[in-house]
Amino acid sequence: MFKNVKLKEKALGFYGRYKAEICSAIAGMIIFILVYGYRLLNPMNISWMYHGLSSDFTQHYLGWRGFRNSAWTFPIGLMDQLTYPDKVSIIYTDSIPLFAIFFKILSPILPNSFQYFGLWGIMTYALNGIVAAKILKRYLNSLLNIVLGSLFFMLSFQMVERMYYHSALAAHWMLLIPIYFILIRREMPLKDKAVAWGIIGVLCPLVHSYFILFDGIILVGFIIGIILDKNGMEKDMKARLLTSCAVLMAFVASGLLMLYVLGAFHNSIADLSGNVENYGLDLNAFFNEMRAGYFPEYLPYRKGHRIYYLGAGMLILTACTLIRIIKKKELSFFRERKNTFIALTATYIIALLVACSPLITLNGQTVIHYSLPDFIMNIWSVFRNTARTSWVCIYLIFIFAICADSFVKADREKKTAILIFAFMIQFLDMSPYIIERHGKIIAETNVKEFDPHLGTSYLDTLIADHGIKHIVFGPIYDYDFKYLTGYAMSRHLTTNVFRLAQGSRRNNEEVFRTELYNPDGESLYIIRAEDSAYAYDDCGINWLDTGEFIIGIVGEW
Repeated sequence: MFKNVKLKEKALGFYGRYKAEICSAIAGMIIFILVYGYRLLNPMNISWMYHGLSSDFTQHYLGWRGFRNSAWTFPIGLMDQLTYPDKVSIIYTDSIPLFAIFFKILSPILPNSFQYFGLWGIMTYALNGIVAAKILKRYLNSLLNIVLGSLFFMLSFQMVERMYYHSALAAHWMLLIPIYFILIRREMPLKDKAVAWGIIGVLCPLVHSYFILFDGIILVGFIIGIILDKNGMEKDMKARLLTSCAVLMAFVASGLLMLYVLGAFHNSIADLSGNVENYGLDLNAFFNEMRAGYFPEYLPYRKGHRIYYLGAGMLILTACTLIRIIKKKELSFFRERKNTFIALTATYIIALLVACSPLITLNGQTVIHYSLPDFIMNIWSVFRNTARTSWVCIYLIFIFAICADSFVKADREKKTAILIFAFMIQFLDMSPYIIERHGKIIAETNVKEFDPHLGTSYLDTLIADHGIKHIVFGPIYDYDFKYLTGYAMSRHLTTNVFRLAQGSRRNNEEVFRTELYNPDGESLYIIRAEDSAYAYDDCGINWLDTGEFIIGIVGEW
């Protein structure tokens, strides 16, 4: 009895201390289920990954299947099942290496059809809520206001767009945690600073390598804050500079080490080139994006994404906060946190400059087009879609809009009313998009896995009779082949080529032609019907037209 009472007291104490985080995490999980449905949480439900919201997501799932089927190697992130005989890192299929490695360890006890993306989704929403609540707790005293504020972080266009389109990049807690470090840096001893940023450096490649760029920018703001903190843990400039170097080294060294462990530096077939000018952020994207909500639809220029739109509710909330600050003529919130404000402002400016790329546009019109040395552009092009760094700016705007007028202690109820109203507008603005996403993700569809003449039973017989171990697609890998790739992975067969996040150097006609003229008796060759010209008669392969595909083997049918 005494033990139970003590346990209850501990539980109540834990809840009392972390109730904002707990409530926000629960809210995040509820939002996830309402938007995407509960069926995604079934790890054996894989059909939605083939007919879901994006072919990118099919790529992420098949990347996991290929990694799971591959033998363990070192570096541990390499696999050869999708690009046989070449190896490629799990990084280049965007399959969330953190979960892929963990579940590959458990693979012997997992069912053949298994996916972890539903678990990743609900965990991500919960973590986004937890970290948002921790940030808002520093400035807001009302539990209701903290939870209301955290809803903006979880139900944003950036979250809803990324999840189950590019779900690794929905882990915006990977942005919020480093921002939180800027806020608490004065409370962190040197060891804690170095360890914290070392962990972030490890996590970046394990979640998605883009976070190296995002969190690297936030780290610059963190270092600026340390250097400005004359009354922080490090009193003199020498100590502050040494701390800055230690933190930077911890982040860079741990990030590079994890990239190496995951096989990012292996002689890869992934194509890391790209033109950053094609992916820059238009300066009006925060309020004027195509298909983003009710209101941008009526504006004259719209860009083709909705992942940089703040939302009408957040725009209203930002305006209300600015009006309240100007009306009260109260800047104590900023004066008391001058160094933090400078550090966050610097982070915002750097993130925005990187997001805009060398070609800065406003409303579709070029404002500035500058050039940089080739070696910088080559590094920059590895990340390619640098407009995504504007997510850092977006969440800094969220924090400002929700917290910057918290100096007004007497009208907490008014702040609550403003937050409720703004969130209602935000939800209204997003509702058509949420309904669309919800409908697509939970739709029951009859997925046509193969051509009627190339069904599972036929392939099983063909593979058994001819001792097939490899499937060779060509001339160019397209998502027409995705179900066949899934079939190959379910039967532990290899494939020659796959769509990688950065492009594959094997995905070209010349490589395929070379493979055809060096045929292998253990390979099944598959060409789309529209590419019948590649079914060469003189390459030693016997071809069979099955309708949608032309298939070939070495030897007699």
